[in-house]
Amino acid sequence: MKEILLALLMLLWLPLYSQTVKGTKPVKYVQQINQYLPKVQTDNELVTYFDYDEALAASKILKKPVLVYFTGINVVNCRKMESNVWSKAEVMNRLKKDFVVASLYCDLDRVQLTKKQQHYSAALKKKIITVADRVEELQEVKYKSDTQPSYYVVDETGKTLSGWLGYEPDAKKFVEYLDIGKAKYKKTHP
Repeated sequence: MKEILLALLMLLWLPLYSQTVKGTKPVKYVQQINQYLPKVQTDNELVTYFDYDEALAASKILKKPVLVYFTGINVVNCRKMESNVWSKAEVMNRLKKDFVVASLYCDLDRVQLTKKQQHYSAALKKKIITVADRVEELQEVKYKSDTQPSYYVVDETGKTLSGWLGYEPDAKKFVEYLDIGKAKYKKTHP
């Protein structure tokens, strides 16, 4: 009986353990953003990164593509996507098993970057001071987009595997998008 209980505990604990051991547990901005996480993410224990570079590093270690998700604390269509699409088993299973999820908040203005990270952005014509500013700059410069939600599937170098997807309330279409990104990743990462 003791062995069975231990085996069950290992099955439950192993996914969290493997991320911690491999050094891929999200660290940056976790404390500041946890309070805003949607219920679908917390209820399903979806490991989520809030820093682009940290997600790319995890992708390299875990050998999974990154689902870059430009979102916002106060973006209604993001909440609709999470509650009506991410909540579907076929979507959540893929997110948990096949992807590193990077939720990048474009309105996280309360968290300032270090002085060293702050800079002037010619693209945005303003000084980048907060995490939100940096996310906004990344989205604008790298992805030529400024809407939320915006999704991209990328590899560990940030190379786009699946182009832009915005608000898509059809879970089947979202699954197709994820599957295309995963297939392209597998093709380039045998």
